[in-house]
Amino acid sequence: MSTQLVLLESRAVLDPVAAEWQVSVDELTPALSADVLSESEIIDIRFVDSDRDRAVEVLSWVVQEYLAVANADARSDVQNYLDAELFAILDRIEAVRSGAPSGQDQLAPLVEREQWLRTQLDELRMTDLVGPGASTLVQPYVDPTPVSPRPMVATSAGGAIGGVLAVFLLAILARRMTRPPRSDT
Repeated sequence: MSTQLVLLESRAVLDPVAAEWQVSVDELTPALSADVLSESEIIDIRFVDSDRDRAVEVLSWVVQEYLAVANADARSDVQNYLDAELFAILDRIEAVRSGAPSGQDQLAPLVEREQWLRTQLDELRMTDLVGPGASTLVQPYVDPTPVSPRPMVATSAGGAIGGVLAVFLLAILARRMTRPPRSDT
C-alpha cells in the first residue's frame, strides 16, 4: 500500500491534473494528502483548497488519474515476458538433457530458474484472482468542518502567547522595581 501512496503523489498522476488546472505540481502537492485507513487497503485522499467546489473537482481529477495509472494493464506485459522466459528455459533444459553429459552441470541453475519463473507466474495469476485493481468507493465530497481557520485553535494559541508575554513583561517590571537605585557618582 505504501507503493500506492507514492504512486498517488507521483508526477505520473499529478502532471495531467496540474496541466488541466493550469497550476504547477509544486502547488498541488502541499494541498494533497493520502493515508491508508488502519489495517485495510483503502486510501483516504484529501485535497485542501479555499474554494470548496474547486477542491472537489481537483480531487476528482486526482482520483481519476490515479485510477488510470494504477489500473494500467502492465500485468499482461509482465505475464508475456515471464511466459517467454519460461519457454526459453524449458527449451534450454531439453537441449541440456539431450546433449552431452558434460553439459549436465548447467542443468541445476536452469531448473532453479524454471521454478522461479513458475513461482512468479503463479503469484501473478493469484493477484488476478484476488480481485480487480483500484476503484473509487466513495465519490469526492466537501468535509463540513473547515481545515482552516479554526477559531478555537486560534483563540487558544493567542491566549497562550498573550499569557507568556504578560508573564515576561511582569518579570521585567518586577526586576526593575526591586533593583536598587543607581548612584551616579
